[in-house]
Amino acid sequence: MDDTIPYSVTPSELYPYFMVLLEEFCWSISPYHDTLGEALQGVELEFRGLGIKFKGDVLPATDCEIDLDKEKRDACVYAVKHHCWYQMYAEDLPIWGTVGEAHENGEDHYLRTYKKLEIGFNGNRIVGVHLTSEGKVKLVPNTKIQMSYSVKWKKSDV
Repeated sequence: MDDTIPYSVTPSELYPYFMVLLEEFCWSISPYHDTLGEALQGVELEFRGLGIKFKGDVLPATDCEIDLDKEKRDACVYAVKHHCWYQMYAEDLPIWGTVGEAHENGEDHYLRTYKKLEIGFNGNRIVGVHLTSEGKVKLVPNTKIQMSYSVKWKKSDV
């Protein structure tokens, strides 16, 4: 894969997560605008479709499995090398996570495969969301990688 950056990488510019990874893998996504304001601002949210129900814990569950051929591996390495991260929302609360990390030797690259969500609620409102990205898997061509997630709901006084 060409190592040139097809777009500028600056902290103030956001690119859809699917642009780098999701279109390569097994997730189904569909664009939508939640509000007219988002449409006017050019915000392109993607509906991810995780099976999360209000106050319904999800034990660690497989989201999908990726057949990591050379092309997909190169796309992942590109995202890791360029410090790509993604942003999700739960009830308009932003959640940020990193795609992966590089080993200090600069040769080995790892994909974060497990998203652990803790969602705080007070009554019938979501008041906080915390994401921990775990499950480091070395990016090696011609392997299968399981993507998974869990959800834990916690009562809050906030």
